[in-house]
Amino acid sequence: MRRKKLVLWTCVILAILILGPLGIVLFLFQDEPPSPDDDLRPVRREVPDEANGFFALDLKEGDVFWPEDDEKIASANDSFDAAEARSMIERNSKVFEKVAQSLAALEFQVPAMTSYNDTLPYLLAWRLLAFSLACRQRLLLEEGKLDEAMGVSLSLIQLGHRIQQAQGVVIHFLIGMAFKSMGIERAIQVIEKDPLAAGRLIRLAKELERLPAADEALRDALRQEYVCFASTIELMAQGKLSVDLLEIHPAGPELFLKIPFFLQPNTTKRLAGEFFRSLLSSISKPMAETVPWDFTRRYGAEGVGMWLRPNSVGRRGLLILLPSIQSTPNQLRIEGFQMSALRALVALKRFRIARERLPASLADLVPDYLPDVPVDPFDGKPLRYSAEKRLIYSVGEDLKDSGGSEAEEFWETLSDKKEPTLRIRA
Repeated sequence: MRRKKLVLWTCVILAILILGPLGIVLFLFQDEPPSPDDDLRPVRREVPDEANGFFALDLKEGDVFWPEDDEKIASANDSFDAAEARSMIERNSKVFEKVAQSLAALEFQVPAMTSYNDTLPYLLAWRLLAFSLACRQRLLLEEGKLDEAMGVSLSLIQLGHRIQQAQGVVIHFLIGMAFKSMGIERAIQVIEKDPLAAGRLIRLAKELERLPAADEALRDALRQEYVCFASTIELMAQGKLSVDLLEIHPAGPELFLKIPFFLQPNTTKRLAGEFFRSLLSSISKPMAETVPWDFTRRYGAEGVGMWLRPNSVGRRGLLILLPSIQSTPNQLRIEGFQMSALRALVALKRFRIARERLPASLADLVPDYLPDVPVDPFDGKPLRYSAEKRLIYSVGEDLKDSGGSEAEEFWETLSDKKEPTLRIRA
């Protein structure tokens, strides 16, 4: 009897020695109280369905025809096949009608995402739609129908602008940016090929003036991204979503997510909020005035050691998602350069029609052809221009003025991160 009591007391003491410190550790690493985040939650516009152009473009896979072997109709291909392009355009005639209906609608707003588990089947269709519109523009350009080719170019720009303004997450904004960039490139092609009359250039300039900078649209997208991320983390902590969704689970059972040491939703949301606030504040500033976010210092380095730290699952989720979002303000700056370069090109051509020469500086275009000299979104100084080299360019992400991009292809120079450049080829 005495021996059994001794064994029992030994077990009790061992349990206290083992579980006691563990309980203290788990108590010390409980999740923190929720942090205020009202400033990170977007205010969605009230858009009636009948006024929402999204529903005209709520396309599903298969709604947009695009051949698997697309070499013959790719808009940038030298061996462009006009007959194949006409066939593709005819098969997509109803889709192009939907584009017109969408652009005619008063608003454009995508449904709000509630978590990363939501599906967005229309995104693939939109990608094929962009290719189809670009192919249509190329065919019109080949046929010499320059007014119609410019119309399709503007449709790409306008549709991209609407998608950016649609209060979706960052992927929506980036897809809108892709539409817009594609339209800018093709509008430049029409301008270079066509000896447009001054009146038609004025109409084009007015259409471009109706499209404000997309700064506020990106802020909306970032706030919606934060909400989506925060909701996903909450649902994971409640066991309603698998951590495999973000690939942030090492190997063990998801039971560990019930233990605050491994996943602390409130702490994770606070850390995410700090990042999103920093990004939001940087959008309207030149890149030269911003400071990159140091992910390793703030969240720790990835590796085995991460899983020995509190909130390891939350930290890994931050390290997977946020770095890819950090580049969006710079992508917006490149788009800003492209739009400014397009407006400047229209002004330069109008100036040349009137005076039979290029101006010595962009300041010579103000106020008759431009309201003011465009600003370089990377360093905040006036956009660079060389009449001698026939270039409009930005200092780009390296903030060094090297005299323009050295890339060979037209599109590569226009989207060159180091020094985006428009070569005036006409």
